[in-house]
Amino acid sequence: MTEKLAQQAEITAELFSLEGIPTAYGCRMDDIEQMKLHCKSIQPFKAWCVVSEWIIWIIDVPQGTPGTHPIKELVLANHIIEDGQGRFPSGGWVRTTMVIHTHHNCIFETNNTFYILVGSGNSKRLSLNEFGQKIKLFSQIY
Repeated sequence: MTEKLAQQAEITAELFSLEGIPTAYGCRMDDIEQMKLHCKSIQPFKAWCVVSEWIIWIIDVPQGTPGTHPIKELVLANHIIEDGQGRFPSGGWVRTTMVIHTHHNCIFETNNTFYILVGSGNSKRLSLNEFGQKIKLFSQIY
């Protein structure tokens, strides 16, 4: 394996790793339909996506950074169960944009989509700098 390929594998594995601190988020499979209805009651035309095998990235933004909140969250899910608009294939993966609101400890809302987290998952805290470096390296590789 070449050095570059080894670096690519390491960065990819680190980014997509589900290792972290266990969280209290996520709903049961039996609750998915109820959570979809809840999403529709909040914003009837907003997209929703049901995911499992997920991790919440908590990104610490330095105090005083203009136009930002001190903590940002994103969700990485390694398994899409169902996407209401068919944007993502079942069995695929997704990384959200910044989470703007959380509902019922399992619905993570972004500007465009409700993500319904199913089952247990973890969280991982990263500095803004660390997160930016990893995403930059990942995007350069692929």
